[in-house]
Amino acid sequence: MAEGQPNIGELLNLFGGANPISSIGKTIDQFRQGVTNFLKAVETFNRTMESMQVVATRVQGLIDDVEEPVRAMVDVGGKAFEAVQRIVDDIEGPMRAVVPALGSVVETAQRLVGDIDEPIRAVVPAVTKAVSTAQHLVDQVSDPLDRITPGLAQLADTLSSPQLLGLPNQLGSFLGTLGDLGEQLRPLAKM
Repeated sequence: MAEGQPNIGELLNLFGGANPISSIGKTIDQFRQGVTNFLKAVETFNRTMESMQVVATRVQGLIDDVEEPVRAMVDVGGKAFEAVQRIVDDIEGPMRAVVPALGSVVETAQRLVGDIDEPIRAVVPAVTKAVSTAQHLVDQVSDPLDRITPGLAQLADTLSSPQLLGLPNQLGSFLGTLGDLGEQLRPLAKM
């Protein structure tokens, strides 16, 4: 080079001894490392979304498998409650009518005992035992029916509640939204 013209080394020395080109190399390495970490994060996110899609598909299949039996169970529970209620209604009236009638039989038997004491004395224990057995039978039948009727009504109400009937649709909607989210985020993972 000509003696009067400065060379590149002299130009760089004007910056005070620090070479600005060497700092650009460090910046490029840091940028490359940042891009590599970002790509790893996107790959991890993509794998996560694929896993979520698999889970969503499995849950949807499970809901499809369970929905129909649950609906059938709700139907059967409601029908069972209605049948039990009909039985209670059918039995309750005659049983309540039998109890006072049996009381009246006892009173009539006691009057007859006063009229014909000896022949009736043999019959009174048998009639009393029959009345007692009938009352015991009424008590045994009506108590369990009275105890289970509210429980069956509550079970039927629970099984036919809108929340339980709408559960499969709500889960399906949630899984659909989750699948849509995965599909919408897939282009981001390709970046």
